Amino acid sequence: METAAIHTRHVRHQYGRRVALEDLTLEISSGAVFGLIGPNGSGKSTAFKVLSTQMLPTSGDLEILGFPISQVGEIRKRIGVVFQSPALDKKLGVAENLRIQGWLYGLCGKELDNRIVTVLEQLGVLDRSRDSVESLSGGLQRRVEIAKALLHKPRLLILDEPTTGLDAHIRRDLLNYFQKLRSTEGMTILFTTHYLEEAEACDRVALLERGKLVAYDSPRNLTASMEQEILTIVAVGAAELKQEIEKESGLHVHVVGEELRAEGREAHKRVAWIMERWGDRIDSLRVGKPTLEDYFIKQTGQRYEGREEAHA
Repeated sequence: METAAIHTRHVRHQYGRRVALEDLTLEISSGAVFGLIGPNGSGKSTAFKVLSTQMLPTSGDLEILGFPISQVGEIRKRIGVVFQSPALDKKLGVAENLRIQGWLYGLCGKELDNRIVTVLEQLGVLDRSRDSVESLSGGLQRRVEIAKALLHKPRLLILDEPTTGLDAHIRRDLLNYFQKLRSTEGMTILFTTHYLEEAEACDRVALLERGKLVAYDSPRNLTASMEQEILTIVAVGAAELKQEIEKESGLHVHVVGEELRAEGREAHKRVAWIMERWGDRIDSLRVGKPTLEDYFIKQTGQRYEGREEAHA
């Protein structure tokens, strides 16, 4: 049986008296693309720091690539980490940054030269290898960051918000590249993201809220656990309208800000009747298949606020 890439059991972490992560139990299969998601203050950044060996958990058991967290040196030889904050020397050239990283992992000579060419070519920045990092766009700098983490051929690549601040097409390119690494190298990819549409492309996701695990499954299974359609209504006086719609339609309606959300089979068949009955009070109405955000709202009763975390 193949060893899981990451296995956590009842992991907990706290800063003083504040618990940022509580009872985190996960098993991430080797060769998976795994998304760690959660809104601001969910504990997502704390989980990243623990899983990337930046800090030890307060309690609980953690194994990475078959090694207990006590053998952090062995783990670090086998993982690549990309931080949200830039970790490149912008005054140096692209290849120079990678060369220094290679030395840290014991690479040198022709072996290192070949690896630099390979990873830069794979990420489409080989033609910029002699350019200074500061001359590159944000998207190209992000690619160089990832190339640096791949130099030593890690078995596990861990990334913190790798697509933050990037254009949509660059984000898609990076996500496609992660899938390629999984399929061609057998690499396990774990990344945090506050973009739920990115998480929907993962094999499995862990959804955190206030330091606790809310969901842990494939995106398809999570959304499939809901009814077939989500009816969303934007209206002034949403709370009053909720009571009327529930009374007359039998739907169970959630109030989320100024929106009403109802989950039901063939919800689209109710649109005409709802608009005829309350159309003068409704600003907009839409029907769609459930998303991860809909799942989050159902579990927590809150809208998903996908902002980067400051401390947790």
